[in-house]
Amino acid sequence: VEVACRTEHDVALAECETANAAAIAQLSTAGTTGFWLGDDVLAAARTATQASLERIAKTGTGARSVVDSYMDFRQSSSMWRRLSDKARARLS
Repeated sequence: VEVACRTEHDVALAECETANAAAIAQLSTAGTTGFWLGDDVLAAARTATQASLERIAKTGTGARSVVDSYMDFRQSSSMWRRLSDKARARLS
């Protein structure tokens, strides 16, 4: 079961990466230009997201469990997120 789950994860990740690359190429060919959101916009989005998650968590113990699990994941993945953000910044 563990091997099957890991294999499915790898396949899904590869499919997403392939689809994203194709989508960006298509957008670029169509003349679409991208932009980075400002730090102020991202900070406001984080604040609004946290408020929404807290509101959802208050709706019941199951909801609280899901929100807590998500927040635990965010905490445990924060180093990877920072490293990937730095790598992305170097590429732009």
